[in-house]
Amino acid sequence: MCVNTRLTVRLNASDKCVVARAAALTDTSTVEFIRAAAKEKALAVLATQTLVTLTRRDFAAFTAAINTPLQAQPRSQGGAGRSQTDQSPAMIDRGWTSTHPAVVTKPAAVALAP
Repeated sequence: MCVNTRLTVRLNASDKCVVARAAALTDTSTVEFIRAAAKEKALAVLATQTLVTLTRRDFAAFTAAINTPLQAQPRSQGGAGRSQTDQSPAMIDRGWTSTHPAVVTKPAAVALAP
């Protein structure tokens, strides 16, 4: 998916000076400093969008819900004719899944709160 490519960044003189000073203080090149800072920021943003923190009580409720076997649901009588547990193409396209009628989850890491 990701390959080594070149990335060009424009900085005004003031920003370049700040970055160069910080890079010098950490004994790294300006390019390496910018690469590391960009990666660190990207990982932080991804963590806020994919990490779910649950209390132990909520985690127990969550795991109980997703481990409960599905009961057969009657087909709905109107609309698209799908049962409640059918997944819409929009959910599947976005990577969302449902394994329980009451639980719809987006792929994420789960961490327990201290």
